[in-house]
Amino acid sequence: MPRYAMKWMFAACLMLALCASHVGGEPNLVWRETSRALHNRHRGWNGRAGYSIDLLELVLVQPEEAVSVSYHVDPDIPTHLASIREERVNFGIAATTITSERLGFFEFSHPFYLADPGIIAEKEPTPDLLSQNFSQKFYACGNALLAPRIQKLSSGWGLFVYFPIASRNVVFGIILAIVYMIIAGHIIWLIEREKDGHFHKNLPPGRLPPGSGG
Repeated sequence: MPRYAMKWMFAACLMLALCASHVGGEPNLVWRETSRALHNRHRGWNGRAGYSIDLLELVLVQPEEAVSVSYHVDPDIPTHLASIREERVNFGIAATTITSERLGFFEFSHPFYLADPGIIAEKEPTPDLLSQNFSQKFYACGNALLAPRIQKLSSGWGLFVYFPIASRNVVFGIILAIVYMIIAGHIIWLIEREKDGHFHKNLPPGRLPPGSGG
């Protein structure tokens, strides 16, 4: 397909955008030109602002032809979903409420007009103080033991070996395996000693069995 035709198809697909964001006030229809720079756009009471809107306008300024955007605010989420389902819009943008609970589990990127577009990544669960201190000591011992060997190896293979060993999941797995082996070993030891008669139940407290010495 010719490049000229692809540009026209791209401009036609992005001609109108109908997005929903409950920002207060009565729903209204707003027409805005996006061919001007982002920092010069009007931010009055009838303007629209937000990460998704800024990203959309940044995409719309890429074509050589000027593109107009129609912003329409839906009153609620069901109406917004119905507009998308019935294909009455080209884009659907819904506002996301950032609560303290969500901030504890997600990392939100910077605004698109201040930095490059980022992603929302789930945070790893934070371990308690005891496990965190143990992990730090384990990593320090691992660095002291593995660093000389890694320096002798090639960089790619050394990193491939080192990082899986120093992961938190592997550390906790090793701890659980050691605890399980210790408990199981003690239980087996006690059962075998009891069968061999090492524990004399008929002796009074403080008395040793004959031939035990002392």
